[in-house]
Amino acid sequence: MLVAILACAAFGRLARPAFSSVWPVLALLSLAAGLLTGAGVNPTASFWTGARFAIIIGLAPFVLAFYVRASPRFAIRATWAFVAVQTVSALAGFLQFGGAAVLGQVARGGRANGLAGHPNILGLMSSLALLAVLRWVIGRNKGWLPALVVLVPIHLGTLVTSGSLSGTMALVVGLPVLLVAQRAVTRIVSAGLLVVAIVVPVASAGGASFAFLGDRVSERVSSVSGVGDDATGSLLDREQTYNYAIESIRTHPVIGRGLDGESSGTFNGVTVVHNYPLRAWFQGGVLLAVVALVVYSMGALAVVNGIVQGRWALPVAVVAAILVYAGSAAFLVQYQYWIPLLLAFAALPSSVRRTGGAVRDPRSTPPALRSSNQAPVVTSSLVRPGRRQG
Repeated sequence: MLVAILACAAFGRLARPAFSSVWPVLALLSLAAGLLTGAGVNPTASFWTGARFAIIIGLAPFVLAFYVRASPRFAIRATWAFVAVQTVSALAGFLQFGGAAVLGQVARGGRANGLAGHPNILGLMSSLALLAVLRWVIGRNKGWLPALVVLVPIHLGTLVTSGSLSGTMALVVGLPVLLVAQRAVTRIVSAGLLVVAIVVPVASAGGASFAFLGDRVSERVSSVSGVGDDATGSLLDREQTYNYAIESIRTHPVIGRGLDGESSGTFNGVTVVHNYPLRAWFQGGVLLAVVALVVYSMGALAVVNGIVQGRWALPVAVVAAILVYAGSAAFLVQYQYWIPLLLAFAALPSSVRRTGGAVRDPRSTPPALRSSNQAPVVTSSLVRPGRRQG
Protein backbone atom coordinates (compact mmCIF):
# COMPACT_ATOMS: atom_id res chain seq x y z
CA MET A 1 0.00 0.00 0.00
CA LEU A 2 2.75 2.43 0.94
CA VAL A 3 4.78 1.62 -2.17
CA ALA A 4 1.75 2.16 -4.42
CA ILE A 5 0.97 5.53 -2.83
CA LEU A 6 4.58 6.69 -3.01
CA ALA A 7 4.93 5.53 -6.63
CA CYS A 8 1.76 7.38 -7.69
CA ALA A 9 2.96 10.53 -5.94
CA ALA A 10 6.41 10.26 -7.53
CA PHE A 11 4.84 10.14 -11.01
CA GLY A 12 2.65 13.17 -10.33
CA ARG A 13 -0.63 11.32 -9.91
CA LEU A 14 -1.95 13.98 -7.54
CA ALA A 15 -5.04 16.18 -7.42
CA ARG A 16 -6.57 18.35 -4.74
CA PRO A 17 -9.06 16.48 -2.55
CA ALA A 18 -11.55 18.07 -0.19
CA PHE A 19 -9.71 19.87 2.63
CA SER A 20 -6.52 19.77 0.56
CA SER A 21 -4.70 22.25 2.79
CA VAL A 22 -5.39 20.21 5.93
CA TRP A 23 -4.04 16.75 5.04
CA PRO A 24 -0.33 17.78 4.86
CA VAL A 25 -0.62 19.43 8.27
CA LEU A 26 -2.14 16.25 9.72
CA ALA A 27 0.71 14.25 8.17
CA LEU A 28 3.31 16.48 9.87
CA LEU A 29 1.50 16.19 13.19
CA SER A 30 1.39 12.40 12.85
CA LEU A 31 5.09 12.26 12.06
CA ALA A 32 5.89 14.49 15.04
CA ALA A 33 3.66 12.39 17.29
CA GLY A 34 5.56 9.25 16.30
CA LEU A 35 8.84 11.02 17.00
CA LEU A 36 7.84 12.42 20.39
CA THR A 37 6.30 9.30 21.94
CA GLY A 38 9.63 8.40 23.47
CA ALA A 39 8.04 7.10 26.66
CA GLY A 40 6.85 3.99 24.87
CA VAL A 41 8.35 0.54 25.10
CA ASN A 42 9.75 0.76 21.57
CA PRO A 43 10.43 4.36 20.45
CA THR A 44 11.78 3.24 17.07
CA ALA A 45 8.63 1.30 16.28
CA SER A 46 6.54 4.30 17.40
CA PHE A 47 8.41 6.57 15.00
CA TRP A 48 8.00 4.25 12.02
CA THR A 49 4.31 3.79 12.80
CA GLY A 50 3.88 7.55 12.82
CA ALA A 51 5.90 7.87 9.60
CA ARG A 52 3.86 5.23 7.75
CA PHE A 53 0.63 6.82 8.91
CA ALA A 54 1.90 10.24 7.80
CA ILE A 55 2.38 8.85 4.29
CA ILE A 56 -1.14 7.43 4.26
CA ILE A 57 -2.90 10.51 5.58
CA GLY A 58 -0.65 13.01 3.78
CA LEU A 59 -0.49 11.51 0.28
CA ALA A 60 -3.35 9.02 -0.16
CA PRO A 61 -6.10 11.70 -0.33
CA PHE A 62 -4.25 13.43 -3.19
CA VAL A 63 -3.50 10.20 -5.06
CA LEU A 64 -7.07 8.94 -4.74
CA ALA A 65 -8.45 12.33 -5.77
CA PHE A 66 -6.37 12.16 -8.96
CA TYR A 67 -7.88 8.86 -10.05
CA VAL A 68 -11.40 9.87 -9.01
CA ARG A 69 -11.16 12.96 -11.20
CA ALA A 70 -9.24 11.31 -14.03
CA SER A 71 -11.78 8.54 -14.59
CA PRO A 72 -15.52 8.91 -14.00
CA ARG A 73 -15.76 5.15 -13.47
CA PHE A 74 -12.86 4.78 -11.04
CA ALA A 75 -15.02 5.12 -7.92
CA ILE A 76 -17.61 2.72 -9.32
CA ARG A 77 -15.00 0.08 -10.11
CA ALA A 78 -13.25 0.53 -6.78
CA THR A 79 -16.53 0.28 -4.92
CA TRP A 80 -17.71 -2.85 -6.72
CA ALA A 81 -14.29 -4.47 -6.36
CA PHE A 82 -14.65 -3.86 -2.63
CA VAL A 83 -18.19 -5.28 -2.60
CA ALA A 84 -17.04 -8.37 -4.53
CA VAL A 85 -14.18 -9.12 -2.15
CA GLN A 86 -16.35 -8.38 0.87
CA THR A 87 -18.97 -10.79 -0.45
CA VAL A 88 -16.35 -13.55 -0.52
CA SER A 89 -15.39 -12.62 3.03
CA ALA A 90 -19.07 -12.64 4.02
CA LEU A 91 -19.59 -16.15 2.63
CA ALA A 92 -16.50 -17.28 4.53
CA GLY A 93 -18.06 -15.79 7.63
CA PHE A 94 -21.20 -17.85 7.16
CA LEU A 95 -19.08 -21.01 6.95
CA GLN A 96 -17.20 -20.05 10.10
CA PHE A 97 -20.43 -19.31 11.91
CA GLY A 98 -21.55 -22.82 11.00
CA GLY A 99 -18.40 -24.28 12.58
CA ALA A 100 -16.08 -24.62 9.58
CA ALA A 101 -12.56 -23.24 9.23
CA VAL A 102 -11.76 -21.05 6.22
CA LEU A 103 -8.08 -20.50 5.38
CA GLY A 104 -7.25 -21.39 8.95
CA GLN A 105 -9.68 -18.87 10.44
CA VAL A 106 -12.54 -20.02 12.64
CA ALA A 107 -15.30 -18.23 14.51
CA ARG A 108 -14.08 -16.26 17.51
CA GLY A 109 -16.32 -16.86 20.50
CA GLY A 110 -19.20 -17.72 18.18
CA ARG A 111 -18.58 -14.60 16.08
CA ALA A 112 -17.61 -14.83 12.42
CA ASN A 113 -14.32 -13.30 11.26
CA GLY A 114 -14.76 -13.81 7.53
CA LEU A 115 -11.43 -12.98 5.90
CA ALA A 116 -11.13 -9.75 7.90
CA GLY A 117 -9.24 -11.22 10.84
CA HIS A 118 -11.63 -9.88 13.49
CA PRO A 119 -15.43 -9.82 13.89
CA ASN A 120 -15.56 -6.05 14.36
CA ILE A 121 -13.64 -5.43 11.15
CA LEU A 122 -15.97 -7.81 9.32
CA GLY A 123 -18.95 -5.95 10.79
CA LEU A 124 -17.75 -2.57 9.56
CA MET A 125 -16.91 -3.90 6.09
CA SER A 126 -20.35 -5.50 5.85
CA SER A 127 -21.94 -2.16 6.75
CA LEU A 128 -19.92 -0.34 4.09
CA ALA A 129 -20.85 -2.98 1.51
CA LEU A 130 -24.52 -2.57 2.43
CA LEU A 131 -24.30 1.20 1.97
CA ALA A 132 -22.70 0.75 -1.45
CA VAL A 133 -25.26 -1.80 -2.61
CA LEU A 134 -28.19 0.25 -1.32
CA ARG A 135 -26.87 3.32 -3.13
CA TRP A 136 -26.81 1.28 -6.35
CA VAL A 137 -30.34 0.09 -5.68
CA ILE A 138 -31.62 3.60 -4.97
CA GLY A 139 -30.28 4.77 -8.32
CA ARG A 140 -32.09 1.89 -10.05
CA ASN A 141 -28.92 1.10 -11.97
CA LYS A 142 -28.62 -2.01 -14.14
CA GLY A 143 -28.78 -5.13 -11.99
CA TRP A 144 -30.30 -3.32 -9.02
CA LEU A 145 -32.88 -6.03 -8.32
CA PRO A 146 -30.36 -8.94 -8.09
CA ALA A 147 -28.17 -6.70 -5.94
CA LEU A 148 -31.12 -6.00 -3.67
CA VAL A 149 -32.32 -9.60 -3.37
CA VAL A 150 -28.90 -11.31 -3.15
CA LEU A 151 -26.28 -8.93 -1.80
CA VAL A 152 -28.33 -7.11 0.82
CA PRO A 153 -29.35 -10.32 2.69
CA ILE A 154 -25.77 -11.66 2.47
CA HIS A 155 -24.15 -8.62 4.02
CA LEU A 156 -26.92 -7.99 6.50
CA GLY A 157 -26.65 -11.61 7.64
CA THR A 158 -22.88 -11.26 7.90
CA LEU A 159 -23.28 -8.19 10.09
CA VAL A 160 -25.46 -10.27 12.41
CA THR A 161 -23.11 -13.27 12.49
CA SER A 162 -20.13 -10.99 13.20
CA GLY A 163 -21.89 -9.85 16.37
CA SER A 164 -20.32 -6.40 15.96
CA LEU A 165 -22.35 -3.73 17.70
CA SER A 166 -19.80 -1.13 16.56
CA GLY A 167 -20.38 -2.22 12.96
CA THR A 168 -24.12 -2.13 13.53
CA MET A 169 -23.93 1.41 14.89
CA ALA A 170 -21.98 2.38 11.77
CA LEU A 171 -24.86 1.17 9.61
CA VAL A 172 -27.51 2.70 11.87
CA VAL A 173 -25.90 6.13 11.39
CA GLY A 174 -24.63 5.74 7.83
CA LEU A 175 -27.94 4.54 6.37
CA PRO A 176 -30.03 7.60 7.37
CA VAL A 177 -27.25 9.88 6.08
CA LEU A 178 -27.34 8.00 2.77
CA LEU A 179 -31.13 8.23 2.49
CA VAL A 180 -31.41 11.89 3.43
CA ALA A 181 -28.48 13.02 1.27
CA GLN A 182 -29.93 11.06 -1.65
CA ARG A 183 -33.50 12.20 -0.90
CA ALA A 184 -34.59 8.58 -1.18
CA VAL A 185 -36.26 7.57 2.08
CA THR A 186 -39.42 6.33 0.36
CA ARG A 187 -37.51 4.35 -2.25
CA ILE A 188 -35.35 2.49 0.24
CA VAL A 189 -38.31 1.64 2.47
CA SER A 190 -40.06 0.22 -0.59
CA ALA A 191 -36.90 -1.70 -1.48
CA GLY A 192 -36.72 -3.15 2.02
CA LEU A 193 -40.29 -4.35 1.84
CA LEU A 194 -39.50 -5.92 -1.54
CA VAL A 195 -36.56 -7.83 -0.06
CA VAL A 196 -38.74 -9.16 2.75
CA ALA A 197 -41.51 -10.12 0.33
CA ILE A 198 -39.12 -12.10 -1.89
CA VAL A 199 -36.44 -13.49 0.42
CA VAL A 200 -38.49 -14.58 3.42
CA PRO A 201 -40.98 -16.84 1.57
CA VAL A 202 -38.24 -18.39 -0.56
CA ALA A 203 -35.99 -19.04 2.43
CA SER A 204 -38.87 -20.37 4.51
CA ALA A 205 -39.84 -22.75 1.72
CA GLY A 206 -36.28 -24.04 1.79
CA GLY A 207 -36.51 -24.78 5.50
CA ALA A 208 -34.61 -21.74 6.77
CA SER A 209 -35.57 -20.20 10.08
CA PHE A 210 -35.17 -16.53 10.93
CA ALA A 211 -35.62 -16.99 14.64
CA PHE A 212 -31.85 -17.18 15.11
CA LEU A 213 -31.53 -13.52 14.05
CA GLY A 214 -33.47 -12.26 17.02
CA ASP A 215 -31.75 -14.72 19.33
CA ARG A 216 -28.36 -13.71 17.97
CA VAL A 217 -28.96 -9.99 18.49
CA SER A 218 -30.32 -10.58 21.98
CA GLU A 219 -27.31 -12.77 22.82
CA ARG A 220 -24.81 -10.13 21.70
CA VAL A 221 -26.59 -7.33 23.57
CA SER A 222 -26.54 -9.42 26.75
CA SER A 223 -22.88 -10.28 26.26
CA VAL A 224 -21.77 -6.72 25.58
CA SER A 225 -23.80 -5.28 28.45
CA GLY A 226 -22.43 -7.84 30.89
CA VAL A 227 -25.75 -9.60 31.48
CA GLY A 228 -26.07 -13.37 31.34
CA ASP A 229 -24.09 -16.42 32.38
CA ASP A 230 -21.59 -16.24 29.48
CA ALA A 231 -21.36 -12.46 29.29
CA THR A 232 -17.99 -10.97 28.48
CA GLY A 233 -18.92 -7.51 29.66
CA SER A 234 -17.59 -5.56 26.68
CA LEU A 235 -19.05 -2.31 28.02
CA LEU A 236 -17.27 -2.85 31.33
CA ASP A 237 -14.02 -3.57 29.49
CA ARG A 238 -14.43 -0.41 27.47
CA GLU A 239 -15.10 1.64 30.58
CA GLN A 240 -11.96 0.26 32.18
CA THR A 241 -9.86 1.12 29.12
CA TYR A 242 -11.31 4.63 29.07
CA ASN A 243 -10.54 5.18 32.74
CA TYR A 244 -7.02 3.83 32.29
CA ALA A 245 -6.39 6.04 29.27
CA ILE A 246 -7.78 9.16 30.97
CA GLU A 247 -5.58 8.61 34.01
CA SER A 248 -2.54 8.14 31.77
CA ILE A 249 -3.38 11.33 29.86
CA ARG A 250 -3.66 13.26 33.11
CA THR A 251 -0.19 12.07 34.07
CA HIS A 252 1.38 12.70 30.64
CA PRO A 253 -0.95 15.05 28.72
CA VAL A 254 1.50 16.01 25.96
CA ILE A 255 3.52 12.92 25.09
CA GLY A 256 1.67 9.66 24.58
CA ARG A 257 2.52 6.15 25.64
CA GLY A 258 3.82 5.19 22.20
CA LEU A 259 2.46 4.03 18.87
CA ASP A 260 4.14 0.64 19.08
CA GLY A 261 2.01 -2.39 19.76
CA GLU A 262 3.53 -3.01 23.17
CA SER A 263 2.35 0.40 24.40
CA SER A 264 -1.27 -0.01 23.33
CA GLY A 265 -2.47 -2.22 26.22
CA THR A 266 -4.47 -0.71 29.07
CA PHE A 267 -5.73 -2.12 32.36
CA ASN A 268 -4.81 -5.74 31.58
CA GLY A 269 -1.84 -5.00 29.35
CA VAL A 270 -3.65 -6.31 26.26
CA THR A 271 -7.00 -4.59 25.65
CA VAL A 272 -6.65 -1.37 23.66
CA VAL A 273 -8.78 1.76 24.00
CA HIS A 274 -11.93 1.36 21.92
CA ASN A 275 -12.37 5.04 21.10
CA TYR A 276 -10.37 6.72 18.36
CA PRO A 277 -9.81 10.24 19.80
CA LEU A 278 -9.09 8.91 23.28
CA ARG A 279 -6.74 6.21 21.98
CA ALA A 280 -4.97 8.73 19.76
CA TRP A 281 -4.30 10.95 22.76
CA PHE A 282 -3.38 8.01 25.00
CA GLN A 283 -0.83 6.54 22.58
CA GLY A 284 0.17 9.45 20.35
CA GLY A 285 -0.06 12.37 22.72
CA VAL A 286 -1.80 15.67 22.17
CA LEU A 287 -0.54 15.94 18.57
CA LEU A 288 -2.28 12.76 17.43
CA ALA A 289 -5.36 13.78 19.44
CA VAL A 290 -5.48 16.98 17.38
CA VAL A 291 -5.31 14.85 14.21
CA ALA A 292 -8.31 12.81 15.40
CA LEU A 293 -10.37 15.87 16.30
CA VAL A 294 -9.61 17.57 12.96
CA VAL A 295 -10.61 14.42 11.05
CA TYR A 296 -13.90 14.32 12.95
CA SER A 297 -14.46 18.02 12.26
CA MET A 298 -13.86 17.58 8.52
CA GLY A 299 -16.12 14.56 8.51
CA ALA A 300 -18.91 16.44 10.28
CA LEU A 301 -18.62 19.35 7.84
CA ALA A 302 -18.75 17.01 4.84
CA VAL A 303 -21.77 15.12 6.19
CA VAL A 304 -23.71 18.28 7.02
CA ASN A 305 -23.02 19.74 3.57
CA GLY A 306 -24.01 16.49 1.89
CA ILE A 307 -27.29 16.35 3.78
CA VAL A 308 -28.13 20.03 3.28
CA GLN A 309 -27.29 20.04 -0.43
CA GLY A 310 -28.64 16.56 -1.13
CA ARG A 311 -25.43 15.42 -2.83
CA TRP A 312 -22.48 13.04 -2.45
CA ALA A 313 -24.73 10.53 -0.71
CA LEU A 314 -22.43 7.52 -0.61
CA PRO A 315 -19.19 9.35 0.30
CA VAL A 316 -20.75 11.23 3.20
CA ALA A 317 -22.55 8.09 4.39
CA VAL A 318 -19.24 6.20 4.40
CA VAL A 319 -17.55 9.04 6.29
CA ALA A 320 -20.32 9.07 8.89
CA ALA A 321 -20.32 5.28 9.27
CA ILE A 322 -16.56 4.93 9.70
CA LEU A 323 -16.23 7.80 12.17
CA VAL A 324 -19.12 6.49 14.27
CA TYR A 325 -17.50 3.06 14.23
CA ALA A 326 -14.21 4.65 15.32
CA GLY A 327 -15.90 6.00 18.42
CA SER A 328 -16.34 2.54 19.93
CA ALA A 329 -13.76 0.34 18.16
CA ALA A 330 -10.03 -0.32 18.27
CA PHE A 331 -9.36 2.35 15.64
CA LEU A 332 -6.05 4.15 15.19
CA VAL A 333 -3.80 3.83 12.12
CA GLN A 334 -5.08 0.65 10.44
CA TYR A 335 -5.05 0.91 6.64
CA GLN A 336 -8.26 -1.12 6.22
CA TYR A 337 -10.13 1.71 7.94
CA TRP A 338 -8.32 4.70 6.50
CA ILE A 339 -8.28 3.80 2.80
CA PRO A 340 -12.14 3.63 2.51
CA LEU A 341 -12.40 6.80 4.59
CA LEU A 342 -9.87 8.68 2.46
CA LEU A 343 -11.47 7.43 -0.77
CA ALA A 344 -14.77 8.85 0.47
CA PHE A 345 -13.11 12.22 1.11
CA ALA A 346 -11.45 12.05 -2.32
CA ALA A 347 -14.85 11.51 -3.98
CA LEU A 348 -16.02 14.87 -2.65
CA PRO A 349 -15.31 18.05 -4.64
CA SER A 350 -12.14 19.93 -3.75
CA SER A 351 -14.29 22.34 -1.74
CA VAL A 352 -17.33 20.80 -0.09
CA ARG A 353 -18.81 24.27 0.28
CA ARG A 354 -18.91 24.86 -3.47
CA THR A 355 -21.12 23.19 -6.02
CA GLY A 356 -20.40 25.09 -9.25
CA GLY A 357 -17.57 24.85 -11.72
CA ALA A 358 -16.58 22.59 -14.53
CA VAL A 359 -14.85 19.28 -14.08
CA ARG A 360 -11.28 19.35 -15.32
CA ASP A 361 -9.23 16.35 -16.35
CA PRO A 362 -6.24 16.37 -13.95
CA ARG A 363 -4.05 14.64 -16.52
CA SER A 364 -4.09 17.74 -18.71
CA THR A 365 -2.10 19.88 -16.29
CA PRO A 366 0.90 17.91 -14.91
CA PRO A 367 2.94 18.01 -12.79
CA ALA A 368 1.44 20.55 -10.36
CA LEU A 369 -1.41 19.63 -8.06
CA ARG A 370 -4.68 19.82 -9.93
CA SER A 371 -8.05 20.76 -8.57
CA SER A 372 -11.65 20.82 -9.64
CA ASN A 373 -14.49 22.66 -8.03
CA GLN A 374 -16.77 19.69 -8.36
CA ALA A 375 -16.16 15.97 -8.43
CA PRO A 376 -17.74 14.13 -11.35
CA VAL A 377 -21.30 13.17 -10.52
CA VAL A 378 -20.55 9.49 -10.96
CA THR A 379 -17.76 9.46 -8.39
CA SER A 380 -19.91 10.61 -5.53
CA SER A 381 -23.24 9.04 -6.30
CA LEU A 382 -22.37 5.81 -8.08
CA VAL A 383 -24.73 6.64 -10.92
CA ARG A 384 -23.64 5.36 -14.30
CA PRO A 385 -22.79 7.95 -16.99
CA GLY A 386 -25.98 9.06 -18.67
CA ARG A 387 -28.07 8.63 -15.54
CA ARG A 388 -29.58 11.61 -13.80
CA GLN A 389 -28.05 12.36 -10.43
CA GLY A 390 -30.43 11.89 -7.52
